[in-house]
Amino acid sequence: MRKVQPHHIVIQLGSVELQKANKLAISRNDKPPTVNKKFDTTQSDYTIHYIAALAEVAWEKYSGWEVDTEQKNGDGGTDFIANGRTYQLKTRNVTNFCNPDLLVETDKINADRYFLSEVDLERPTEVVFIGWCTKDEIMKETIDVGHGPRYVRRRYLLRKMPKGVM
Repeated sequence: MRKVQPHHIVIQLGSVELQKANKLAISRNDKPPTVNKKFDTTQSDYTIHYIAALAEVAWEKYSGWEVDTEQKNGDGGTDFIANGRTYQLKTRNVTNFCNPDLLVETDKINADRYFLSEVDLERPTEVVFIGWCTKDEIMKETIDVGHGPRYVRRRYLLRKMPKGVM
């Protein structure tokens, strides 16, 4: 069981939200089920889309900002546009992905703010938002975790989640 800190935001998803995330993942996964070769060879492309969709649906529930249901072939590095800013959610599957930090592909640095969230696929009804950083902060360090260079913001350096929507 993961440890949730007081500054984390925990969003509970019900059956309607889980169905929405599933539909989003299916619509974004326009190829036959395969193991993902680009990011994580232990997960299918569908699973990667589903994890991301769970976080987006949770953020929609939290913020009231609408999820982009028309998106195909990636989001270009931005999940939400609101309040004059762009936002990107990065979600890790805690059941099999060991790097706890916020990672962003170096060629997809298009948002003003980046958020780290976690999903446990054994309990997908709960999405935990860990923290966030600015574009300038994420671009301070680069690492390669086996599938090309990534900007990284170490978990302990992330800003605390705000009490309200930013």
